[in-house]
Amino acid sequence: MKPTRTSIQFGRSLQRLRAEADLTQDGLAKLSRVQQNHISKLERGERLPSWTTMRKLVDVLGHPERLLLL
Repeated sequence: MKPTRTSIQFGRSLQRLRAEADLTQDGLAKLSRVQQNHISKLERGERLPSWTTMRKLVDVLGHPERLLLL
């Protein structure tokens, strides 16, 4: 997928929330059961998450409004 404005904004939000939680991509991957390489692609804006992936990330990071409101 070519990065879009939405995917880039989502990626920045995800990266910021992960940093605020003091987690590495690997740490988030282990807690959320989302592969680290997928988290990396999300943060770079190369992908948008499915609802299942979004739910897993929200379960770990909280703040669904900060991930959904781009």
